[in-house]
Amino acid sequence: MAYAFQEDQKQFMWSATGSYVEYVKKISNNRTTLVVRNMSMTCDDLRRRIVPPVELRPLKFGVAYARIVYESYEFIEEELRSSYHAQNVFCYSVDKKASENFNRRINTLEECFPNVVVTKGWSYSIVSNFFSNSEFTRREKNALFFFEKFFKKYC
Repeated sequence: MAYAFQEDQKQFMWSATGSYVEYVKKISNNRTTLVVRNMSMTCDDLRRRIVPPVELRPLKFGVAYARIVYESYEFIEEELRSSYHAQNVFCYSVDKKASENFNRRINTLEECFPNVVVTKGWSYSIVSNFFSNSEFTRREKNALFFFEKFFKKYC
């Protein structure tokens, strides 16, 4: 009978919100849009926006972040800011469909931060981008622990 109860809950949820199509339309009409800002990309300004103003305590081990990116630079910078620590490593593979402006901005991150790396040899292939990130982060001292665990478990 638990199954019937779950079905009753689903029916209640659908009747409370109307149809699924109506719900999706309502959400899509109120979706937040990302507005591209003309931000200064000097290293000083990037550090001011990303590096926390207080000294961070040392970590037992750093974390390796590997991302395949091609758009929404502002969002990527915010993610970097929220996870930033000098012991963490941030590796970005830029997909071929990224704009020239996006590539310039991501490459500026690499120039300004020693723990940010943009892999060379952009590709349409998610798999090749992932392994390009993995090869880099596996060699990094701070990220070694993370990737050893990952590869032992999944590869």
